Amino acid sequence: MNQPRVQPRRRTAVLPDEQDDPMDAAAALPGRTLHGTYRVGAELGRGAMGVVFEARHQSLGKRVAIKMLAPAYARDRGLRKRFFEEAETLARFDHPNVIQVLDYFEEDEHLFLVMSYCPGQPLARLLEQGPLPEARARTILSGVLQGLDYVHRQSVFHRDVKPSNIIVGDDDRVTLIDFGIAVRADGTRMTRHGARVGTTLYMSPEQITRPDRVDHRTDVYSAGVVLYEMLAGRPPFDAESDFDIERMHVLSPPPRLRTKVSEPLRRAMLRALAKEPDDRFGGCAEFLEALQRPAPRSGLPWKRMAGAGLLAAAGWLAWEQVQDRSARQGPDATQAAYQLTLVGTRTLGIYCDRLVRLTGKQMNHELAQRVHDREMELAYAIQIEGLTRDLRRSSEDFVALGKELATYPASTRSAAWSRAQAQADADSAPRMRHARARLEAAGDTTPRYADCGS
Repeated sequence: MNQPRVQPRRRTAVLPDEQDDPMDAAAALPGRTLHGTYRVGAELGRGAMGVVFEARHQSLGKRVAIKMLAPAYARDRGLRKRFFEEAETLARFDHPNVIQVLDYFEEDEHLFLVMSYCPGQPLARLLEQGPLPEARARTILSGVLQGLDYVHRQSVFHRDVKPSNIIVGDDDRVTLIDFGIAVRADGTRMTRHGARVGTTLYMSPEQITRPDRVDHRTDVYSAGVVLYEMLAGRPPFDAESDFDIERMHVLSPPPRLRTKVSEPLRRAMLRALAKEPDDRFGGCAEFLEALQRPAPRSGLPWKRMAGAGLLAAAGWLAWEQVQDRSARQGPDATQAAYQLTLVGTRTLGIYCDRLVRLTGKQMNHELAQRVHDREMELAYAIQIEGLTRDLRRSSEDFVALGKELATYPASTRSAAWSRAQAQADADSAPRMRHARARLEAAGDTTPRYADCGS
């Protein structure tokens, strides 16, 4: 491609405004042949930076999209020069999730960008039907993050990631479009230095407060906003005025999702939406890795799995004590110990099931939003270790009660048995009362242990 020679002009940098509407010239484009090659068809869309048309490469018969930029970009020397520089950079992109720039040229004092045609519909149109299922939201955002990671590795940041710039194909293949306000790592951009660009609903806090210090992590934030909207059916921050929306981006936490999503996905979304860039993912590859962590199996959350394990541990520990003594004690003692073991295991099982639920509740309150999975596993392992010690001590007590019961005369054994049952129920709770008190402080509102014995 031959880059046209840039003619110097004595004019300061300007941006398109309401008085610089490209539609006057755009209305005459359908049916024309541009650059001797591209037959212009119907309009596909428009924005502040220009108008996009469907077109066809006449000699190849290939369907393409052509964007005519707003006249201000051709009139200003600096912006015009940057357009050709940026177009050359974008033309080198080759990734299935990124729009491909095929050609660029100037004609009749207008700048044109020729791109591959992307069948499908904008994500914005898809979201008009409501929120998406979690699995589909993951699939779409994965494509977005793969495309962003690729362009970031080319030292380009998008800065306007939003549903209308994400094309979703029939197979949910994603194409990221409209790099018109992209910026290179060296700060070169198609807008004047320090200008605030982007769409208010999807802007990162630093785009609002420090536009001259924006880096690739602004795209991480915007991708987090898109994820929130896919799950909730609306952006996290919306208000009557742009000023209020900007204030919310800078100061307000995102509202809690009303739809149920897996905990790993929720944590990934909240991290991407952190106000400070340093608190977000270091890049889109890291965000993608967190996004692809498997969700818990439906109907079998980790707290219930742990509870089942604790119940099994209670039974095993108690029966281990019985077997250890069975060879040295009479059948009555063994049977009594076995009966009491069942009572104790049932009692501890009820308590441990509640304790496991409360442990998970506490961790949701205190840990889920600020620790990694390994740290959460470690914290939970400490809880399990303490419970196991208590179970072992309790099982030893049950066997001792059974041994004592075996020495009672048959005539009084029934009454002693009833008393032993009551004692087993009463003695199991104090072993873990300190843990319960701590867990109740996390907000437990379920019935007291005494109400759960039956």
